[in-house]
Amino acid sequence: MLIDRAQRERREIKYLIREEEALAVRTFVSCYLEPDEFAAGRPDNSYPVHSLYLDSNRLYTYWATASGDRNRFKLRIRYYDDNPFSPVFCEIKRRINEGVVKQRARVRRDAIGLLLAGESPRREHLHAWNSQSWVDLVLPT
Repeated sequence: MLIDRAQRERREIKYLIREEEALAVRTFVSCYLEPDEFAAGRPDNSYPVHSLYLDSNRLYTYWATASGDRNRFKLRIRYYDDNPFSPVFCEIKRRINEGVVKQRARVRRDAIGLLLAGESPRREHLHAWNSQSWVDLVLPT
């Protein structure tokens, strides 16, 4: 069974900095951190992240972010490569006061269209059986 090592809860503080500063920070922290298994050996220890954000026709999640609502959420689909056998992640990311909570289900790539079209989630939509992924897919809280 694959283990999703993404943090489910954390505190995020974001800053807008110039590119030169970002490169200097990356150089500094590289002495203290190891790249994850997906980045190791790749150029700049990086990999692509593809995200599709979902919203209502009235853009409720966009406006909640734009207006600075304290407690808000994002719905997104995320994947990291073009391999048709790699999973796609269905995510709900919530900001609750100063914290961030994320639910994340690892789903088969060929099931995403069905789920987006409104089909009810089925166990076989999961990339591999994982009880937490199943809960995150069918019981968003």
